[in-house]
Amino acid sequence: MVPTHCDWSYTIHQPSKNWMSPSFPVTTWQGGQAGFGTLEGSHTQWDTSDIWIRRTFTMPNGNYKNLQFYVFHDEDVEIYVNGVFAAKATSYNTTYEPLKISAVARKLLKSGAKITLAAHCHQTGGGQFLDVGLVNVVNE
Repeated sequence: MVPTHCDWSYTIHQPSKNWMSPSFPVTTWQGGQAGFGTLEGSHTQWDTSDIWIRRTFTMPNGNYKNLQFYVFHDEDVEIYVNGVFAAKATSYNTTYEPLKISAVARKLLKSGAKITLAAHCHQTGGGQFLDVGLVNVVNE
């Protein structure tokens, strides 16, 4: 699993269209630790309507038969792997839950590969929170 509470780049200002691309410069973005939001457990304050987050890491070695995102989102979230649309979920959840990764994006998640994981979350009301990781689901 990609650890939560790790360093991310983030912005609350609408970035350009290719914000999820690995080559997109995030030099003007802020740095923070997941989770983002206002709920208990937040490490980085986020209290606007939208947030865009991204981080780059090297995929750990392993044989991942059922790799999925492990996501806590309030509210709508869309996730990208190396600029490729990978998943989305609407509404909100109240704890971390697995979320299936698109077949195209899953092919990019190979051992030793450099990965840019990016997500956008849109909030309309109430408490808010965003955290995204990867997990190999053994039992569903």
